[in-house]
Amino acid sequence: MVSQMILLSSIAALASASPLTLQVRQTNGTTGIIDSKVQGTLAKPSVSPTEGKTAAENKDEYTFFKGDGSKGAGWPTSDQWINFNDMFTRNELFLGQGCVGNVKPNSKDENAILKAEIAKVAAAAAIDPRFVLATVMQESNGCLRVKGTPSGEPGVFNPGVMQTFKGTGTCNVNNAKELEPCPEAQIQQMIVDGAQGVLTPDASGTPALQAGLVQRITQAAGDASGQNYYKAARLYNSGALAADGLLETAGQCGPPRTFGVPCYASDIANRMLGWVSAPTKCDVKPAESC
Repeated sequence: MVSQMILLSSIAALASASPLTLQVRQTNGTTGIIDSKVQGTLAKPSVSPTEGKTAAENKDEYTFFKGDGSKGAGWPTSDQWINFNDMFTRNELFLGQGCVGNVKPNSKDENAILKAEIAKVAAAAAIDPRFVLATVMQESNGCLRVKGTPSGEPGVFNPGVMQTFKGTGTCNVNNAKELEPCPEAQIQQMIVDGAQGVLTPDASGTPALQAGLVQRITQAAGDASGQNYYKAARLYNSGALAADGLLETAGQCGPPRTFGVPCYASDIANRMLGWVSAPTKCDVKPAESC
């Protein structure tokens, strides 16, 4: 995930008058006051876990989607996505297994907690839980003890199952100590960090929000039937959309500067259709850095 700081004054439209049960936590351990959830027509606060296609209807297969994420460009709409329960079940054989760095795999109990927290936080943030699960699988294969990856900012890592910039939730403390079992509070915080964002001070000490899925969905706009999620996925990965509007563009030095995984948005779309292990057909290679 690429960082982006958003001043609190600029995200006032995202917050409602009453505080959210699951609030953004600052990196100093205190709780922020941001009611971080998607608003308006893009909000999906009550997606049933059985809403969508069944595993019998949606095969484990991969289609390389190209273009701007729209139905007109051939991307799937949300009514074609597999339901959350079947999506989780299909991923469960791989969830938290074969983890990078040989960290310990997830237990069945930990996976059950992870499923519950994805559903809980997604509802609080008004995000479709399938998008959160797809992002968890894309970022870390759901490995709860995954190490944080370098963020590009000296001394700052992207921890947790959503590899969140300046996140606070982790079960691999300082990339050196694995927590087993992974505490439920840490699992929840990993999902809060990635879905709702992380509240941290900027260089001047002014509170700023590191964008999570909520902010990326709002920033992406687009067709609420699916396109906004695919655009948000690319934003979550690379921090900006390419000037040509194509989600598979490998990267450019700017403006806007955008790098990341060219297959990211297509992968997310396929995951929400039910893709797990079929061979990928995306053959675009990441661009070299500037």
